Amino acid sequence: MKILRKITSNSFFKNVASLMTGSGISQIIAIISIPILTSLYSPNEFGEYATYIAVISILAILASGRYELAIMLPKSRIDSIQIFYLTQIINIFFLILFSIVLVFIDLPHVIEEKQTNMKILICSSIFVLVLNQSLIYLANKFNYFSAMSLSRILNSFFTAIFSMLLYKYGINGMLLGFIIGNILSALNIVNKIGREFLFFKISYIIRLLKEYQDFPKKNILSALMNVCSTQVPVILITTFFGASISGYYTVALRF
Repeated sequence: MKILRKITSNSFFKNVASLMTGSGISQIIAIISIPILTSLYSPNEFGEYATYIAVISILAILASGRYELAIMLPKSRIDSIQIFYLTQIINIFFLILFSIVLVFIDLPHVIEEKQTNMKILICSSIFVLVLNQSLIYLANKFNYFSAMSLSRILNSFFTAIFSMLLYKYGINGMLLGFIIGNILSALNIVNKIGREFLFFKISYIIRLLKEYQDFPKKNILSALMNVCSTQVPVILITTFFGASISGYYTVALRF
């Protein structure tokens, strides 16, 4: 019993248990939601959604510049927060450039009247994904493991709930669920960190941009290859076999 008490009172054990609980509950929510979502959305819609999420996941690597990984390194909490701001500045600049590119191209399988809405949803999805990932790293740096765990649960729960509530909007409803889930997850961590976000200094950000410049130089390519290894198959299946087959493939992966 003494050994058990020592283990359960250990901070490392508590942190690991907290993260495992959050991951486990978020996975359970995702699994429970699948039968409901498959009754609301067609395989074709699932396939289109999976394809867009695959593209968004790949572009998010470029949008962050991989600077979110550097959040863990500084000894100073202030420096970590400035790297968080640096990541979001790069994120915004990337999305401005990407939005300009989107003006001149048409998204496949999207009718003309819905092109603008879909482009806005894609850009918003990239932004919130990079934002949420950066905040997860920041919470990890500050040892806010309970907040990380809760954020995973909130993300999974509200993504599923809003995807169900907005099913009448088709794939747009699923993307909106993705965006809302990530926003609420991010707000949980922002609320935990609180006033420390008020410190914003350009000179610090410029210094850290130079100090950690190896992250975009040396990490982006390997990160892209890693993400592409899981996401490109979805894009290829959709391209060569259609969105419906991709939808079945995606649902099978989630189970």
